[in-house]
Amino acid sequence: MDSTVANGYCEKLLGDMLNKQHVEDIEDDRYSHVVSRSQSRFAVPISSNRIVNLEFHPSGHYLAYSREDGSLTVWKLTNVSFARSKKMVIPNSMICWISWNQQEIAVFATCSGNHELLIWGIDEKKREIVKLRTLNSGNKNNKIDKCVFDPQGRWLLSQQGHSLQFWDVKSDYELKQEYHFDGPESSASDHDDVITAVIWNNSGSHVVVGYQSGKMCVLRVSEDAVRPFLSIEAHRSAITSMVIDPWGEKLITGGADGSCNIWELATMCCRRTIDKHCRICFMDVDPLGKILAVTAADSTVQFYDTNEGKLLASQNLKTTDTDPLVKFYPDKSWFILSGKNDSIERHFTPNTYNDLVSFYKVDSEKRNPRSRIHRRPIKRELKERGRVSKWDLPKASRFNDRF
Repeated sequence: MDSTVANGYCEKLLGDMLNKQHVEDIEDDRYSHVVSRSQSRFAVPISSNRIVNLEFHPSGHYLAYSREDGSLTVWKLTNVSFARSKKMVIPNSMICWISWNQQEIAVFATCSGNHELLIWGIDEKKREIVKLRTLNSGNKNNKIDKCVFDPQGRWLLSQQGHSLQFWDVKSDYELKQEYHFDGPESSASDHDDVITAVIWNNSGSHVVVGYQSGKMCVLRVSEDAVRPFLSIEAHRSAITSMVIDPWGEKLITGGADGSCNIWELATMCCRRTIDKHCRICFMDVDPLGKILAVTAADSTVQFYDTNEGKLLASQNLKTTDTDPLVKFYPDKSWFILSGKNDSIERHFTPNTYNDLVSFYKVDSEKRNPRSRIHRRPIKRELKERGRVSKWDLPKASRFNDRF
């Protein structure tokens, strides 16, 4: 399949998911608040309550997100529809960042705007979120802004001011290493810079750090030390979002300068730049690594081809003044998108397919019906197969006389 044909299928796939018939409102506490306020004649304007962080578990079984009011919401995705899934909420947890342990099915870490890290577990029988333990960084003067598990489940990374802490998950979350960006070997400009984005590579061997100045640093992480590997002037202003494709080949950075840079991880060379001329808010890549979703401060979401940078689809969002977000499912091409008044909605496909590969197969079967290899038999065929006659048995069989 060449790029032109693949992009055509991507455009059709995204067109289906952006259709109103394939949009479901996620009815959480925020949605109920918005609906009740909008139906009242005397209600005051609805205040913003944006989503600070939203993360799927890599298995696709859980979705967790925190809002600006400090609430934490976790969905157990027992059904494709959120209306039939289980919801667990902690209203006053003051969570500002969430990260799932990819090697554990129901364990995640959060930071709450102070010097502590919280490790949570999910009790499915009681449908409760249980706090497993609290990790103390020791520095009460600086708050922990971000926490990220590495994909291999070995390290839990926390970012506190100009330093990174590495907690050894296998050794009962012991603080093993710490790296300071404002150390003696750093330049004077690094002391005034602010970390705005942190991400692991897929193997857990390197950490990529984005700065407010637009600089990007790469650190090599080993058992005994954390060493600087590379430093690049990636953007003209703050790096607001970073994402790595599922195959571990591309790093995509988005900045306040309105550009998305696609880097080749093997060489750290910028292969393509997509200019949107507006501040980038959130980015994500679909599970096949083909589609890049970008939301901007002008309340738009745009989808690009990660190989050629071609615009595949675009839509204006009816949101408030807060930054819109977008997040793909880890096992489907479906995505979560900001809705009106900071509510969120699920965009899905028809029942016959859920990603680009299955969509291509369904379309091929429609064009060539004889090429269907694995066709599910209808009930009548199954009933006929269940009937046995004497012609189905060998002539010398001792069971022939029963018929």
